Amino acid sequence: MGVLNLKKLPEIAEDQLEDWGAVPEPIDSEPSLLRGLTLAENEDGSEVGVWTCTPGKWRRKIQDAEMCYFTHGSCTYTDEQGNVTEINAGDMVYFPAMSLGIWEIKEHSRNAYITYKSK
Repeated sequence: MGVLNLKKLPEIAEDQLEDWGAVPEPIDSEPSLLRGLTLAENEDGSEVGVWTCTPGKWRRKIQDAEMCYFTHGSCTYTDEQGNVTEINAGDMVYFPAMSLGIWEIKEHSRNAYITYKSK
């Protein structure tokens, strides 16, 4: 596979993203809805893609390491130790493997992500 240039990521229309359904472990009564598109997937299980999420609160279940660049929205992430990270459009965040915690999506959010297996 060649190089992926993600600079046009914000221009991908919402209706071009796949319906990924509701989050698996919502914490409030109205589960967040996910849409996304996997742009590349490697044999080791790592992947690159785009993800959107509607407002709501839910448990993060991804166990792989992940880096995300948020292009839209506002949210917080609270890790299992109670540390809160505020995330807004323009922020890039890194989650080490096994980063489990709570997402609270305040505004419809979109990010470009890379997940990969840690050794």
